[in-house]
Amino acid sequence: EPHVQRPTPQQSEPIVEKTPAEAPPLPPIPMRLTWPLRGGPPPTHTGTSFGEGLSAKATPGEPVHAAADATVLHGGWMRNFGNAIYLNHGNGIATFYGGLGIIYVKSGEKIRRGTKIALVGEIQGAESRFVFHVLKEGKSVDPRPWIEGAKQ
Repeated sequence: EPHVQRPTPQQSEPIVEKTPAEAPPLPPIPMRLTWPLRGGPPPTHTGTSFGEGLSAKATPGEPVHAAADATVLHGGWMRNFGNAIYLNHGNGIATFYGGLGIIYVKSGEKIRRGTKIALVGEIQGAESRFVFHVLKEGKSVDPRPWIEGAKQ
């Protein structure tokens, strides 16, 4: 099982200032959507609706930020996703971030909206992909409202 790289002290960034509860969620990375796009999902995507998350082209090393205040449920290796993070935002909402490299958070940690939680990973011989899911009461929901500027 691959080792989760932890940041050195100089890699860590301070947690951002507290934001009001009504603040809109932030996109985890500047999104360049690979799905959804016109023409439907790519052949590697088995889902048929936005309720199954999305995949975005991403530059290895690009920072990934928490969409909202949260508690880290998991930060580490996950089959089919490589390094990944699950965040619990309360009120039955959770987010999932996959295709990561270095992870800066650990299970049980409380973080603020905008906190840098990881870097996009590098996939040898393939284009790096960032995977993002929003779950409500444990079921995947359309993540588009969580991504500013996402276009259908």
